[in-house]
Amino acid sequence: MLELPGIDPASVDVVAAGQALTVTGERERPRIAGARYLAMEIEYGQFHRSGRRYSFPYWEVLNELEHGLTPESYTQLYDAIVTEIRKVSPQTKFVGVAQATPGNASYFSYFLDPANHQPGVPIDMISYHFYAHATASNTPDTYGSTGFPRADAFLAVVDEIEAARLQLAPHVRTTVDETGTIMDTAATQSDPAPIPNAYWNYSSAIYAYVFANLALKGIDVVGESQLVGYPSQYPSVSMVDWNTGRPNARYRVLQLLLEEMRPGCGLVPPAAGAFPDSCYVLGLSTPQDRKALVVNKTNDDVAISVDGPTARVVDQVSAGGPIRIQHVTNGQLVLGGYAVAIVNLR
Repeated sequence: MLELPGIDPASVDVVAAGQALTVTGERERPRIAGARYLAMEIEYGQFHRSGRRYSFPYWEVLNELEHGLTPESYTQLYDAIVTEIRKVSPQTKFVGVAQATPGNASYFSYFLDPANHQPGVPIDMISYHFYAHATASNTPDTYGSTGFPRADAFLAVVDEIEAARLQLAPHVRTTVDETGTIMDTAATQSDPAPIPNAYWNYSSAIYAYVFANLALKGIDVVGESQLVGYPSQYPSVSMVDWNTGRPNARYRVLQLLLEEMRPGCGLVPPAAGAFPDSCYVLGLSTPQDRKALVVNKTNDDVAISVDGPTARVVDQVSAGGPIRIQHVTNGQLVLGGYAVAIVNLR
């Protein structure tokens, strides 16, 4: 029996499908002539009730430390939240910390120490984020000279966090579940500054560089942030055009990495000095073939010597369009500004 007080029976729709019974209807709000509602409790309106129950394999506890929690306060909250959720969802695994671009490992050292948690509270994963910033004074030609050093500083902190994790809780896995760039003039403003086309390629080059280096460090998950941004909600972090839904270069580089750097792919860093500082190169190997990831860290053309016929390229020519094929000419691959490529090697 299901009681629906105040509901017009004519508005109720009942559907039985498989093991689920779904009831949909609407309780209309009384209309008062001349009244203008500024706020109201949700006593009226559409409703939808179903016998379905959602399953949450992973639950990240809070986000970016909720603007300033101490490690002690956060750990207490984590324990309390996890304890309650496990009562109704015992299969859920939990992700802790979710810190924004950490400056050092101290927060993680406290959180990962089992002595700082209540008995029986699990720690399954830790998480943290990275964003490189483009300031108002940056131009496309200077994005790389500020963004890639910031990425290198972040990667050094990752080494510290990994050392703490391996010492205190080696069973815990790691997700860097937000990785991207932000234009400070196209962040939370309702009328953001125009975003140069080259910015999207710079942002995608940063992601490819950080993704590759985190893969080398054994990080389990590297998420690209975010699918859809829009004015007032970080439009410069978007992977698609918020008006049309069409991909930009950030989306295409993620597609390229997912298609070419599959699980089990071997990662082979080149010898020091083998390539100019203006580009990053990582060898990729499988039993079937050999390839290389190449990232141009500047807005200038970069030429590198490669022994291979072709490359799949995302650059300012392809932009958000399909990944294009570029031929190697006389052993030289010329990549445009902030291009990301996968080179087929002989």
